[in-house]
Amino acid sequence: MLDYTSLRNDQKECARKLITEIQEHLIRESKDEMNKLLNHLVDTVEKLKQNSNTLDMLKENRARHSEIRLQKPFLKAKIPPIKKKFEYIKSWEGEAEGGDIEGCTEDDMRKVEGLEDAWKYFEIGMDEASRII
Repeated sequence: MLDYTSLRNDQKECARKLITEIQEHLIRESKDEMNKLLNHLVDTVEKLKQNSNTLDMLKENRARHSEIRLQKPFLKAKIPPIKKKFEYIKSWEGEAEGGDIEGCTEDDMRKVEGLEDAWKYFEIGMDEASRII
């Protein structure tokens, strides 16, 4: 009788490595997506709040403000999927065999929890910018 135990173990190990790689990719991608959104929200408000010293700067800020106003629903729609991804990622902690997966840090989770506050800051900043412009 043939013993396929080592082959099965190799297949299990290969599957574990593949799952770990997929999970780590999702973690990196989710962190990047969240950080890009947060940076975009903050940077946009800061740029729009800058004083327009020249007519050209005023025109640029008006155009930027109009463009961002059109993007607002799409930006807001990014928040729930990001939160869902992090909830999913958080659910993996402790499940990985051998502890191969490095999950979210406390800082990452604070950022995710702060997405709604960042959105409020963004909306307030957009309102202030519209008064400035």
